[in-house]
Amino acid sequence: MTRRSTAVLVLVGVLALWTSGAMHPTLIEARERHALTASGDSLENAPPLLVFSTIALGGFRGLIADIMWLRASHLQEKGAYFELVQLADFITKLQPRFAEVWTYHAWNLTYNVSFVCPRPEDRWRWIQHGIRLLRDEGAIYNPNNSSMLLEIARIYQHKIGRAYDSSHLFYKIRLADEMQRILGPSMEEQLRALEQAPIQARLLRDHNLDADRMRRLTVRYGLLDWRSPDTVALYWADRAGEIATAHEQSYAGRTILHALNYIMRQGQVHYDPDTEIYGRAPNVNVIPGILRMLEEKAQRDRTPSDYALLKSVMATAILSLHQANDIYQAREVYKRLSALLAPTGQPVTTYETVLVRQFMRTSDEIRPEALERSVAQCLFTRLFWHCAGVSRYAGGFESLARVLHAEYLGMPGPAAMPRASFEELEQRALTRARAELPAALAAKLP
Repeated sequence: MTRRSTAVLVLVGVLALWTSGAMHPTLIEARERHALTASGDSLENAPPLLVFSTIALGGFRGLIADIMWLRASHLQEKGAYFELVQLADFITKLQPRFAEVWTYHAWNLTYNVSFVCPRPEDRWRWIQHGIRLLRDEGAIYNPNNSSMLLEIARIYQHKIGRAYDSSHLFYKIRLADEMQRILGPSMEEQLRALEQAPIQARLLRDHNLDADRMRRLTVRYGLLDWRSPDTVALYWADRAGEIATAHEQSYAGRTILHALNYIMRQGQVHYDPDTEIYGRAPNVNVIPGILRMLEEKAQRDRTPSDYALLKSVMATAILSLHQANDIYQAREVYKRLSALLAPTGQPVTTYETVLVRQFMRTSDEIRPEALERSVAQCLFTRLFWHCAGVSRYAGGFESLARVLHAEYLGMPGPAAMPRASFEELEQRALTRARAELPAALAAKLP
């Protein structure tokens, strides 16, 4: 290498150092603007490990975290979830303001790690760990990040609220037990409990739930049952909606709407702590608030999708009200649905057809054997509510069973295919109830 080329390389190196130094203040300003710098006040109450890593490692934290991410990907592929838990914990300490680290770690705990545990108690413990990681740690470091709050809502809505996990009923019972011990068994008692300072403090300490927000949601949508996972999901989605960016608002809005839809369908909980008998039924208290919200949006924006959503939710509301044995209100909503459909030229189906299609969850052709099973299922559900002492839902499901059975008898089909009578299907449901209901309920069967 000649002296001239060496001088050129030195000059280029000096120029590069000078340029990087000139850009340094801009980079620091950008990091502070996006809350990526942990210093000063932000470290005052931080965990000792974060303080140490920030001061001792400095800019090398990002490099070390990148190496750990590569290792985490390798462990994920191998299915080494428990080792991955510890590694992800280190990464969150190194990159506390990187929201994706927290959501990934929480998702891994609630879905992967919990799934490999054979006992429901252990699965529930890992799910709770994932929730607390986001709720009590990640959200503290990232107070303006809505994706973490929406992930909490999704865990309650999907992992606990739906039936995708074989231990889902255990999770629902544990949540109901925790919330009932704090707030009480009925929605009216729960609302009154939210006014009491000791209960407010306990909710905030144990679940990071703000009683004022819980009351505001009740005012906005109607009486809520806080033992329902969908109600808790609504809370976290509502919090996320307040801080969501314009890009995230759509997802937050959909999460809120999904939570309300499930609350309307099955958001009222029956739970007996002595027997751990658990059941869910429609919470029709929220129907006026949901319909009002959707009607106002449809009238304001006048988009086809808004009207289609309103019609769909109205049909669901009709079924929920009928299941709750509030037939009068169900028919009132049906009148509003008919009035909404009439100007569009769409065919206005009968009240009974709306019930059948909503219960069967289809707009396609319904087969007689599917309807027969649905009648038997309604009659089984009626026996559950009868034995649980909730006559409202027992009456609603019996009425629905009769509507479905009338449709079943009137359906065209081969003349040689016999149709089961209502009494036959009642007997079939009774036989199933004696075999499947918990002993405490089965003892009350006729």
